[in-house]
Amino acid sequence: MGSPAVRPWRSHAALARLRLGQRQPALDLALQDLELAREWGAPTVIGRALLTVGIVTGGTAAAPWLTEADSLLRKSPARMLHAQVLLELAITRWEKGQRDAAQRHLAEARMLGEQCGVVVEPGERLAAMATGIPQVAQVPQSSEPTKVVPSDPGPTRSL
Repeated sequence: MGSPAVRPWRSHAALARLRLGQRQPALDLALQDLELAREWGAPTVIGRALLTVGIVTGGTAAAPWLTEADSLLRKSPARMLHAQVLLELAITRWEKGQRDAAQRHLAEARMLGEQCGVVVEPGERLAAMATGIPQVAQVPQSSEPTKVVPSDPGPTRSL
């Protein structure tokens, strides 16, 4: 199963390695997944791979990967994946001091979540932005991806 469209195991493995503190092996897997995704050519597959590279890269260096994923997924039916990209992009913009852009990305992610019947929760990584704490507040650094939580305990929805 070489195609990330069928089984995106490299992206999952990259995130697992990142959580284990193995940043370089995580990045290697994420970039390999992105290369295969680009060969496959489907925007959703490429967008997922770009999101993974952005998360693994982290910090402000993630912006180009996430911006490309945002552009691709705007034309895609993968709205929840797009919401996840927007949350990560919001964090990146917030860390760069681009507070207005971060707020716009967060609002758009929440809107996409509402359209899909889920609550988009930025978690503690964006707590300062979500609560309106003054701009001097620092966002905690974490290698954990943001979470998208179902709005009710009804039928399970797959992201």
